[in-house]
Amino acid sequence: MNALCRSFENTADAERAVRTALAAGVPGEDVRMLMGAEIHNARNEPRGGFATAIGSDERVGTFAGEGARRNQPRGSFAGEGAWDGEGGFANADRDVVVTYSDGRELSRVAAHHTLKRLLVDAGLNDDVAESDIRALHHGRVLVLVVSGAAAIEQAAGQIDAAD
Repeated sequence: MNALCRSFENTADAERAVRTALAAGVPGEDVRMLMGAEIHNARNEPRGGFATAIGSDERVGTFAGEGARRNQPRGSFAGEGAWDGEGGFANADRDVVVTYSDGRELSRVAAHHTLKRLLVDAGLNDDVAESDIRALHHGRVLVLVVSGAAAIEQAAGQIDAAD
C-alpha cells in the first residue's frame, strides 16, 4: 500500500486534486480530504453589540453596577466559577474528513487522535502527522490518497502537473 499526502491553501485546490485523483483511476474509498479550523475561544473574540463590537475585556452581564469581563467566568454549577476555556459551542473543534466512496461525498467530524491515526496508518511518521494536523488548524487542507502504487504514481503526476 502506498500513500500520497498533499497540502493545499484552500478547499477549491484540494477538491481539484481529489477530482484529478479520481479521474486517474484511484478508487473513491482510497481518497480523503482533511480539513480543520483553528481552535478558538469565543470568550476572547469580539462580539456584536449595539453599533459596535464588544471586546473580550469589556464588562458585560449586569443591569446595574460593574459586570464581569467577557473573558472571565461569571458563574458555575456547584463550584468556584473557574473556567478552563472549554464548553461553549463556538469553541467546538471542527476537523472534518471527507471520503468519496461509491461516487458519493461523505463528511464526518474527526478528533485529533483519529486524524493522526489516519495519517500514521497511511505511512507518515508521528512528527509529520502532528505537523500536518497543526497545518489543518491554520487553514490548510490535506488530500490523502492511499492506494496501489500505479494509481498513486499516476495521480501524483497529474496532481503535481495541475499546480
